[in-house]
Amino acid sequence: MVKSSWSFPTSPRNPAKVPFELKILAPLVMEWQQQGKIWSPQTTQIEFGKALRDFEGDLDEEDTVENLAFQKQADEISEPNLAWTARARFGTFKFLGFVNVAENGYAELTEAGQRMANTKRPDIVMLKQLIKWQYPDNQHKGTQYPETVFHIWPFVAVAQLIKELRGLTKNELALFCFVITTMRDVNKAQDLDLALAETSHRFASGAANAVARSSKDSIGSITVEFSRTHLAL
Repeated sequence: MVKSSWSFPTSPRNPAKVPFELKILAPLVMEWQQQGKIWSPQTTQIEFGKALRDFEGDLDEEDTVENLAFQKQADEISEPNLAWTARARFGTFKFLGFVNVAENGYAELTEAGQRMANTKRPDIVMLKQLIKWQYPDNQHKGTQYPETVFHIWPFVAVAQLIKELRGLTKNELALFCFVITTMRDVNKAQDLDLALAETSHRFASGAANAVARSSKDSIGSITVEFSRTHLAL
């Protein structure tokens, strides 16, 4: 099914966990290959899920303030849920180009994944992967993000907008960034964002009782007016 917008995975919630969890996965994939175990919900995915739950984090790391250890929602968890957790994590790692499932079915770390698991500068490795993140990509083989619709490097596109507009709010990200499908749309999104800012300013200036309104109602009214004027809705 063709997608109408791009997205980004949210597992794990804290991206600082990625290098730590890749360190957990790295020795496991070597063991699995030696044992002839493919990436499977009946075996290896359960093992990875258990390893994630057993991870306590390194108390010497600054990021333990944010608790990099796996957040256990229950004392016990079923094997299917462990496998699901492992697939969610692996999916994010694959999305970022850190892991892959080989043609023979074995899970493996890519060169970037090996670097991420062992580097002292994970921010640099992550930045390089985000810059290369694009649609369409090899993972989806053009089915969800076909070349006829998508031609975009999302991180680069958003960074360009942030630079040109000197920042973006969460509302602006939601309204304009996720629906950009080609790099040509970046300038259009910039124009629309500036138009929204102008609409917001007029709305605030022209409404004497704007302060009395809830922020939710104000944002909703601004968005409606903007949509009618600029998006022909």
